[in-house]
Amino acid sequence: MRKSKIILSIILITICSCDPTNYHDFYIKNSCKDDIEVNIYYREGRANPASGKPLITNFVIEPNNNKLVGNESTISSFDYINYYFDSIIIKKCDVISNIDYLDYSRWDSKKKSKRHTESYLTVYPEDFEDE
Repeated sequence: MRKSKIILSIILITICSCDPTNYHDFYIKNSCKDDIEVNIYYREGRANPASGKPLITNFVIEPNNNKLVGNESTISSFDYINYYFDSIIIKKCDVISNIDYLDYSRWDSKKKSKRHTESYLTVYPEDFEDE
């Protein structure tokens, strides 16, 4: 009887001591008047062909729309985009932006709940102008 109480106690401690899972959704918003073409290269392990997630995606976002481009569930919280994406290349009308979209300061993050964050990257027409 004592042995079963010890085992039950160990199981309860193990279950209760686990870190909660945090969820992070990543969106790209197109504030341009034209479509934008987005090429995303995901970090190894963040996207996996075996799980149906490709390492590279290519898609178009229409004007004034946004698209969910990634979501992550992790045991710990993170505040850097490089954890999930390897590179983000955005093109509009055959002009490739030279903006560093992996710079987390460009992303607007909003806490939706204690364990759920949404981050939005807004792409502006100025991103495609010559310097």
